Amino acid sequence: MNVYLAGCGQLGLLLGKRLQNDGNKVVGLKRSPIKADFPITSIDLSDSTAVAKLPLDADVIVFTVTPSDFSEAGFRQVYETILENMVGYAKRHQKPPLFILVSSTGVYGQQNGEWVDEQSETEPVEVSGRWILHGERYLQEQLDNHLIVRFSGIYGEERTWLIKKSQSGEPCQANPPMWTNRIHEMDCVGILYFLIQKHQRGEKLSPVYLCSDDLPVSSYDVRQFICQQLNIAPPPIKTENLSTACNKRCHNELIKQAGYRFIYPTYREGYVNILEKYRHSDEFLNS
Repeated sequence: MNVYLAGCGQLGLLLGKRLQNDGNKVVGLKRSPIKADFPITSIDLSDSTAVAKLPLDADVIVFTVTPSDFSEAGFRQVYETILENMVGYAKRHQKPPLFILVSSTGVYGQQNGEWVDEQSETEPVEVSGRWILHGERYLQEQLDNHLIVRFSGIYGEERTWLIKKSQSGEPCQANPPMWTNRIHEMDCVGILYFLIQKHQRGEKLSPVYLCSDDLPVSSYDVRQFICQQLNIAPPPIKTENLSTACNKRCHNELIKQAGYRFIYPTYREGYVNILEKYRHSDEFLNS
C-alpha cells in the first residue's frame, strides 16, 4: 500500500514510521526537508504545478497540513489552496485513493457545555474552525472516497504549553467550569493507523469520526492535577472577569464502536509519563 502524508509534522512522522514498519511504502510531502524514517519529498503543496507532477500511485492520502501562521490568510492557504491541490491530485488517479482529512473539534460552536458527536451541528465561532469546516465540506463535495477525523486538543511529550501554564501560577476559572477535551498524540496516530487498516481490509467506515478521550474535564481540574503531579501549589482560582462561554464536551462512542481502544483513556493516564519526564528536565529544575 502506498501512503502519502501531506504535511508530515509530528503526527505524520509517527504514523509514517508505524506504516513503514508494516511494509507499506510511505512518502512524506513537506516544504522543508526533515529527518524521517521514510522518504520525504520536498514540495510546496500550494504550487499546483508541483503537486501535478507527483506520481499517480497513492492508495491513501493523509492530510495533516497546518498553517504557517494562524491568521485567516494562513488557514485559507491550507484549507482552500493546498487542500484543493491535493484533492485535484487524488481525482487524477484512475482509482481515487482514500483521502483522510485530519480535522478538529474546532468545527463545533457549542459554548454551554453541551455534548457533541459526529451528528451535532457545526457552526464554528473562530476563524480557524470556519476554515477547517470549509475544508471538510469541500472534500465531501469533491471526493466520495474520503474520511474526516476530528481530533480534540492534542497533547504529548513535546506539547507542553499547558504544563508551563499550570506552572506559571496564572489564575484559572473553576466555576462555571471551562470544559476541555483532549487526546494523546499516540492515540491520534493509533486511530489513523486503525482506520487505514480497516480500509485496507475492505471494512466499512463512517465518513466522519470525532476522536477525543473518554473524559471531558474542566480546565481547572486538569491544571490542578498537573500541579499535584509536579508537587507545586495548585492554580489560584480566578474570581473576576469570568467567562460564561464554557465550551463543549466531546462524545467518542463511534470510534470505540468501530473497535478502537484508547491507549490513554483519560488525561490522567496520558499525562503521568509526560509529567514524570518533565519533572527531571532542566526546564523544570531551573524554573
